[in-house]
Amino acid sequence: MAEVHALVIECGRRMGDDLPARATGARIVCYAPGADLEAAIAAASAVIRDAGLSLRTVTAHGTLADRLAKGVLTASERLLMERVHRIGRVVIAELTPTYEQS
Repeated sequence: MAEVHALVIECGRRMGDDLPARATGARIVCYAPGADLEAAIAAASAVIRDAGLSLRTVTAHGTLADRLAKGVLTASERLLMERVHRIGRVVIAELTPTYEQS
């Protein structure tokens, strides 16, 4: 059975991406199922590309089991990660546009 991985993805712009006009990209918090980290990143990357964004970097923040063991999981995050496990699909939890600092 697939694990659920917490990921933070930094994205750049692409034409037609629906980000605010002055944004330089976005920071996305998502939860992705996968047999391993690489599979979870591949699944999340496909969703990001389908959304019209350009993937820059991915930072892994652990699996559901890892985060439970470390005690760094909020109740709402646990529910969301358990849902991802049940449905077997990537869930975007937060998308924050990023802006260059002057």
